[in-house]
Amino acid sequence: MNTIRTAVLYPDTLYLHGERGNALAVDRIAKKAGFDSEITRIELGEEFHPLDYDIILVSAGEISRAHSIIEELTPVRGDLRRFISLGRPLVVTGASCAYFGDQISMRSGEIVDGLGIIPATFTENEAVYGDDIWFTTTYNGRDMEIIGNQIQMAELTRSGAKPFGRILYGLGNNEGEDEGIRLQSSIFTNTLGPLLVLNPELTYEIIKTAAVNKEIGHEADKIDTSLEDRSKAAKIRYIKDKKSDLKNSAFQKIR
Repeated sequence: MNTIRTAVLYPDTLYLHGERGNALAVDRIAKKAGFDSEITRIELGEEFHPLDYDIILVSAGEISRAHSIIEELTPVRGDLRRFISLGRPLVVTGASCAYFGDQISMRSGEIVDGLGIIPATFTENEAVYGDDIWFTTTYNGRDMEIIGNQIQMAELTRSGAKPFGRILYGLGNNEGEDEGIRLQSSIFTNTLGPLLVLNPELTYEIIKTAAVNKEIGHEADKIDTSLEDRSKAAKIRYIKDKKSDLKNSAFQKIR
């Protein structure tokens, strides 16, 4: 069966910053590459079997949703770990990454145990701040530059996992030069945009990875993303020429 099956987790709850557009990007590019595409929305309280899917998308949500999301996913934590270990792509964006870490330190002082799927801790920020982001990464053997936006609700501290990328502009994990986390073919990133809309080459490599995992071929070795490429090049030129708003006095005060 030449179908890429994608699960979108809790879109009525995790919907910040237009990240639900990632599912549209997967659907569009999968079809351009010659696959059939099946997108399934999984809402809170509905049955979810991770291993039934080729790709899982988790969009940006609020830190305040941590208890409910972690409780919902705890019964399938083992299957999510298995999903990742099989090399299937789980793509998590924004503050939703915190649900998958070891621990979240809330502004209230409460410590919340995460799912423990990625070796990282998260600390909720006193203030939310944002800017553009631009970094390099390698995915599925392909070097690429990633662009997007970042809305920092929490700081990420890695505990040995590989970063997703290396910062060219913007702030990475704990204001450093590394961005996000990579586990096998799974991505945990604070990059928004939506990520997979702004970076079609990454979307294509995610789909190719899913296809290889289920041993199905595709008709296109390369798809036409010339329009998206021109838009991305213009955005990179803009980022190169501007100064980061994250270096202003307000940002310094909360540090």
